[in-house]
Amino acid sequence: MIDVKQPLRTAYYQLLFNALTYNATTIPVSDELTKQADLNAKLYVLLGAMSGQDAGTFSSFNSKEQMTIQIVFKSSAQTSKIPLDNIAGQILGLLFPAPGFNGLPAQAGISILTAQKTVDRYIDPSINNGITIIRRVMTINHNVW
Repeated sequence: MIDVKQPLRTAYYQLLFNALTYNATTIPVSDELTKQADLNAKLYVLLGAMSGQDAGTFSSFNSKEQMTIQIVFKSSAQTSKIPLDNIAGQILGLLFPAPGFNGLPAQAGISILTAQKTVDRYIDPSINNGITIIRRVMTINHNVW
């Protein structure tokens, strides 16, 4: 058996890093925790929780993997979901460039055969020290061989 999580996360990072913009600003993409340089960003993307299950056979190491992508928007003014939706649209356009295909870059040792968005939801806003934080969370399922 092989661990496919790191190569799958790397594929997402390669796809999204420096590829997302909003109001002429590049949107940072980070692992589960934001990088120190991204803490002041009002809009950013987190490659969140992953889970998976073995789908292997006697002749292959197959896996069904799930990736969570969080889009986070912080504002001291009235918040809107428009920035979240704009970034989600960019992510989905890069991830699914055409029906039946995914845009994830190839990774050594694995084949990412399918990608399918299975969950797409907003998380209720939270307020902390006058800053409102809203999130959109998308879950993508994959068949990885």
